[in-house]
Amino acid sequence: MSKENEKPQIDYPISWGYKLIGSDKNQLAQAAEEVLKDKSFSKKEGGTSSKGKFSSISISVDVNSEKERNDFFTSFSKHPHIKFVL
Repeated sequence: MSKENEKPQIDYPISWGYKLIGSDKNQLAQAAEEVLKDKSFSKKEGGTSSKGKFSSISISVDVNSEKERNDFFTSFSKHPHIKFVL
């Protein structure tokens, strides 16, 4: 296998960032609380699209494993208030 195809080595626990994009920043913050439940996280408000259709927030949370990191991503992706997750 070439180096290009290898997964990067991530040492857990690690602080991981997600950018959540949707139509309303308050709904995005609420969605983050619902997905992350009792885990503490930091939130930074992002911008709003030029036509005002989309807003974003950035979330940073400590994850303990690849499974937990991927589970959060999946839960964010399925949340009705979140249109895109980066």
